[in-house]
Amino acid sequence: MMNIRDEIEKTLKDYVALDSITNTYRENSIDGFLKEYFESIEYFKENPDDFGSEKIPGDIHNRSVNWALLRGKGEKTVVFIHHSDVVNVENYNEYKKNAFDPDQLCEAFELSSDALDSEAVDDLKSGRWIFGRGTADMKGGGTIQLSLMKEMAKDEDRIGNIIILAVPDEENLSAGMRHGVKILRCLKEKHGLDYQLMINSEPHQRVDYDSGMISQGSIAKMNFFVYVKGILTHAGKILEGINPSGIMSRIVSRTELNLDFIDEIEGEMSIPPTWVHVKDSKEVYDISTPESAIGYMNVLNFSTSPEEIMKKIMDICVEESDEFMKKYSDVRAVFMEKTNRKSIGNDWPVHVVTFNDLLDILKDKGEEYYIKYDEFEKKIIDDLRFNKMSFVNANYKLVEYIIKLINRQEMFIVAGMTMPLYPGVSNLFQEDVPDYLDIINKFTSKEWNQKYMNRYYFTGISDLSYSSLNYDIESTVSQMENMPLWKKYYDIPFEDIKEIQMPCINIGPWGKDFHKISERVYKEDLFERTPMIIGHVMDYIFRD
Repeated sequence: MMNIRDEIEKTLKDYVALDSITNTYRENSIDGFLKEYFESIEYFKENPDDFGSEKIPGDIHNRSVNWALLRGKGEKTVVFIHHSDVVNVENYNEYKKNAFDPDQLCEAFELSSDALDSEAVDDLKSGRWIFGRGTADMKGGGTIQLSLMKEMAKDEDRIGNIIILAVPDEENLSAGMRHGVKILRCLKEKHGLDYQLMINSEPHQRVDYDSGMISQGSIAKMNFFVYVKGILTHAGKILEGINPSGIMSRIVSRTELNLDFIDEIEGEMSIPPTWVHVKDSKEVYDISTPESAIGYMNVLNFSTSPEEIMKKIMDICVEESDEFMKKYSDVRAVFMEKTNRKSIGNDWPVHVVTFNDLLDILKDKGEEYYIKYDEFEKKIIDDLRFNKMSFVNANYKLVEYIIKLINRQEMFIVAGMTMPLYPGVSNLFQEDVPDYLDIINKFTSKEWNQKYMNRYYFTGISDLSYSSLNYDIESTVSQMENMPLWKKYYDIPFEDIKEIQMPCINIGPWGKDFHKISERVYKEDLFERTPMIIGHVMDYIFRD
């Protein structure tokens, strides 16, 4: 283990030094680094076709998935995955130039640690932690995987096969892992591999500082949008129109932190939903009401499918719009009576539809209108690919354009999904999965008198979501039709996932303050414990 400790320390510093910030061309710096790393291993010198760098089709940054297959005896295969991208370093402020150099960053913090909280200062002084962008999230875990493969390649009598996938873009849309699934399917079919387990090595956080944590699954991340088209009017004549913000606010209030959207499994509870973006269509102030409003709701759950979540949202949209229109009618009636008016405003119809329903309404209006939309959609895709627009704004523009083409003086409430989707996965839904918690705890208790805690869902969101399918594939694919730009700019290879389906586990080092200026990884876990735990799990799989 002393040999692998030195290897991990050296490789981590080299890996962290690459400023592979997500969704930028700098992610490509990983390719040369990993090519050189694999070429330094004797096995890959003799088997150069067993590693490679594969470009992601259509990726504007020309990024690649880097992979390596270390073959041994038999068909049993363990898949290592880790993401090679990191978040930006703008929050490092005056320490920014040292963010990718742990040694220099440590020296800078020792001179002035005002930017650190008291816990981070204590950890800095202890000398037990390595600070820097990507040390924890997640080049620390990636380095462990690389070093383990290098060490195991020395054993010419090794049993089993190991694959490493180093993927870009995990911090954004997981373009890397979504393409990586296709690579795994190709490798499986080419070499007759039997996938036993996918191991991610994202850093874990601790509830009890004396107990580590493993996760046998990964939480779902779903994004839904609601668009409300009102009836524009002067604020002084509010009863002659409908303010969409009134309906939007009711929908937000009804769903924010709504426990009906959470899952509880084996004593674990998913995260209540929250709205991450809500706005109206107005760019400047005037006395008119907005024409429309849109919001994006984030749902992090375990096993409830996108189809079930969409139904709940649609039901709430119907109920809350009905309640708002009842309030509107009641207020209008009182106003008419008090002011002795015979009529005011109209009884506007309210259409509550999915995004796919909205497209059908447009198609029914005539082919020429759908052609116009198709042309507009292509322009939006170009803007997305060249970073001229965020996908949040793209959704808004697309829905709004369809509404304008339909051109009815009526109200519309449109609900749909938006990218990205991380399906929820857990070994609870896999058959014949070994009791990895027991396997690990017997080992750690003997080695260090330490026990690890179990979570069936890694709540930090991870690429383990693409290790298997826990949803019904047909209903899920059908629901994706309610996602703007589905199969045109963004997709998920569900059929490929089905073909490589395997249990999964996250075994990573202890880390703190991911994405923060004080991001750090625990040396003892990095250099010793995590590599030994992963090695023990692999030994169990291959020799069972």
